[in-house]
Amino acid sequence: RIRNGAFNGESAILLGCQIHSALRIALDIHSNRMSRKRYADMFGMVYAWWKSVRPRIENETIVDLGCGSINPYGVLFLFLMLGARRGIAIDLDEIQEVQQAVQALADCAAMMLIDPKGIVGDYSISRKQVLQNIASFDLGRLLTGDPSGIDGDRLCFRRESVFSLSLTDGEADLVISNTFLEHVPRVEEAVVELARVTRKGGFGAHLIDGADHRRYWDSNCHALKFLEESTSETLMHGSNRVRPREFITLFERHGFDIVEYIPFERIDVSPELRNQFIEPFRSMPLDSLGEIGTRLLVRKL
Repeated sequence: RIRNGAFNGESAILLGCQIHSALRIALDIHSNRMSRKRYADMFGMVYAWWKSVRPRIENETIVDLGCGSINPYGVLFLFLMLGARRGIAIDLDEIQEVQQAVQALADCAAMMLIDPKGIVGDYSISRKQVLQNIASFDLGRLLTGDPSGIDGDRLCFRRESVFSLSLTDGEADLVISNTFLEHVPRVEEAVVELARVTRKGGFGAHLIDGADHRRYWDSNCHALKFLEESTSETLMHGSNRVRPREFITLFERHGFDIVEYIPFERIDVSPELRNQFIEPFRSMPLDSLGEIGTRLLVRKL
């Protein structure tokens, strides 16, 4: 009806405005990759750790692994507005809607210019600084969804594998990922590549979801159900089943220091439940098995 010109009278237009306002409020949720809430959560996730070692975001090259195909540029553009020098978005999937992804950058800029505290809280930055930091971008073109409005030297999308990144050795100051590492089939190879592209003294900030992902569409699926299944497949229902705490050893083995490891979701695992798991999970400590979601900050030595 909208596409056929439904809003052709004042009462219909008023109703349309009310619908638009209601949708804007209802869609301000974490799972909406273009929402204020999502940007605020991602900023908080990364900066809550990083600020203890880097109180300001200035001149860094930041890599977003598994950036997604819906809004691949958004989180990196936010960090560019705060002072980062360059952002490289990486995913295996093509961008779904290029015009929409580009327009999202203009929307994010508007959010930061109108109400920066709604996204970055008490991080001190003025509107003038935000505009200076993205002066090489054409906001007018971004608003129309024109990719030529992006400064390609500062922000780019690369469709490539974590096992063969096109970054040069030590190019990244910070590598971030949001529920990505649990989907990698050969985790150690991925960590080796992260060690290659991260500069000495650089960081990695990773959120890891170690739950059986079937629970997101099947409420009856236990968070650790997939640990009961014997298989030769590397991935089980899309996940590699590496327990979050095991990533500590993996990163340490390849030249990283663990700055922080913070479980943010835990469940109780009884000895009876653990006995249902296959090895090596059956021999793991109960508290380690109970750590489902974790945040991990690492530093390259």
